[in-house]
Amino acid sequence: MCGALGESKDHKVIYLTEKDYENVDHIDGVETRSFKQHRLANSTTHHYLHTTEECILKGQALIKEIDLLLADGFCPELIIFHGGMGYGLFINELLPHAKTIGYFEWWFTSKTSQHLCNSIDYDTRFKNDMRNLVILKELANCTRAVVPTEWQKNQFPNLAEGKLKVIFDGVNEYFFHEDTLRHDADSIKTILIGEELNKPLVIENKDLIVSYATRGMEPLRGFPEFMLLLPELFKEFNNLKVIIGGRDRAAYSYTAPTENGSWKEYMLEKLKGSVDIERIFFTGLMSYENYRSLLRRSDLHVYFTRPYVVSWSLFEAITCRAHMLVNRNGATNGIATDDSVYWTDLDRLEECREIAVNALKLPRQNRKKALLMKDYSLKKSLNEWSLLINEVFQDH
Repeated sequence: MCGALGESKDHKVIYLTEKDYENVDHIDGVETRSFKQHRLANSTTHHYLHTTEECILKGQALIKEIDLLLADGFCPELIIFHGGMGYGLFINELLPHAKTIGYFEWWFTSKTSQHLCNSIDYDTRFKNDMRNLVILKELANCTRAVVPTEWQKNQFPNLAEGKLKVIFDGVNEYFFHEDTLRHDADSIKTILIGEELNKPLVIENKDLIVSYATRGMEPLRGFPEFMLLLPELFKEFNNLKVIIGGRDRAAYSYTAPTENGSWKEYMLEKLKGSVDIERIFFTGLMSYENYRSLLRRSDLHVYFTRPYVVSWSLFEAITCRAHMLVNRNGATNGIATDDSVYWTDLDRLEECREIAVNALKLPRQNRKKALLMKDYSLKKSLNEWSLLINEVFQDH
């Protein structure tokens, strides 16, 4: 949205970020400024409030940077902030007349937080519940609030109902789309480059490709369950190659029961002797171009998740009309049409294996191709944001 506003000569847009300026993608028409919190949360703080203190420190750091902007003569009329991080805690005190829109992703509940932790006891529940303190305060402070999906909105308490508006971030359909020019000639090859590949990965037309992409290889995103599919798939298909995009880390949930916590190493050790390691390729992060090529070429792209914030990669894969195996739950419902993907239950592994095998046995042209249930386009998202911003200034 800031890029769209920055294109207009009628707006001055400044993007404040905790990232180093050098590592932030340049946005035309937008000035980028970095800020840093002056310290981390104290280790002696009660562990229920550790995240709260961290958010307060972030909120302080942001306010100091905005104060510098004010000293330079820039007084923002609208501030859009990422909720739940502390950025919206103190803006109203410094800029009481500015309009604020908070972008919120999650409200923590005992039911959904169980997927973030190895075990849920009362102590863990209380700690997770206290993470809502900052979210609640920021919701109360902001003029309006945005949440990306209906599923995420439904996690919030009723008291937020009148303030939250669903606006999905939007998929760039001009970039993510089906490769309509592809054909099955033997001469066609797909070449992938990734940060962990020693050399470009060449995919021949004869190769059967199963893919998986993730920010972190962890239980929340069904990585262990995906790996447990592989022995049966390797047994069934001699031409199978498995391509896994993403980094070996836990982005949201708990680490593996090993010394370094790696789920990748843990699962490879668990499956030793039952999978062909030479035919499993871990790419690390890839460029969007390579990632799109993988989605288009994959014979079965697997997206698994526990009920939590759904990955934008699911929307991107569907927009590419990928052949997809997806586990059904509240987070994934209402995104793809029912008959366009292969649905499964993450807790019924035999069913997952059977569905995957049957799908891969079909000729490529006979496999299901994913289709979005409604318009999740970037164009629609920008239109809805524009309407919301205009409403904010008209209503107040």
